[in-house]
Amino acid sequence: MGLEPLYGMGDRSGWPCEQEIPLKEAEAFIRDYFERFPRVKAYIDATIARAESEGRVRTLFGRVRYFPGSSGADRSARQQAIRAAVRTPRARGPQRT
Repeated sequence: MGLEPLYGMGDRSGWPCEQEIPLKEAEAFIRDYFERFPRVKAYIDATIARAESEGRVRTLFGRVRYFPGSSGADRSARQQAIRAAVRTPRARGPQRT
């Protein structure tokens, strides 16, 4: 299992089924993780709030990525934009070859 449940996929996505984890156990895993690492939860919540209010997020390298769908009415598009926004700050900067 990767970090999918922690970065927006949630306990009701495909990962519990793929990993053959009961829903209650998946919920407990996510809850326990965020209780143990509250700063991770705060960081994710702040990133989501920024994406929803500003429609953009900055990477650690200062690049800006826009998410116009992060506050839209289409629930599916909004959730997809939020998941991408949460992953964006840790995205790598320009690659040097």
